[in-house]
Amino acid sequence: MQTPNFSRRGQQQERRSQIHHLEINGATLITHSDKTAALTDYYTTILGRVTVRSWGFDLQVLYSHADQAEEAPLIAPFSEGEAKQAIRNMNSASAPGPDGLGPSFYAATWDTTKRAVMEFLQAFYCGAMDL
Repeated sequence: MQTPNFSRRGQQQERRSQIHHLEINGATLITHSDKTAALTDYYTTILGRVTVRSWGFDLQVLYSHADQAEEAPLIAPFSEGEAKQAIRNMNSASAPGPDGLGPSFYAATWDTTKRAVMEFLQAFYCGAMDL
């Protein structure tokens, strides 16, 4: 029994998949560089070019009439109560995280896991944890 020649099959598939030539405005393009330039020009035309945007407003002026939030609670370290409430407010049926555990696990085992959770949150707060 003869084994199939996968290399030859791959080469045949590659030849069938290649764009051998392009005809644009009556001109036939054969070289790789000509085909690349024509396709790049075409897709740049239909997709557009990157446009640099700049904002022309001042946030302080824009929100000058709005109530200002108190800064201290927003930059304070996470409290145990906040962490516990955040975990309980999460969808208990959501997919597990990278550790393989979902919010329902942490909510059910809070007394056991709160120390590890709070250490993680403290490291995040201090900038020592790279998410």
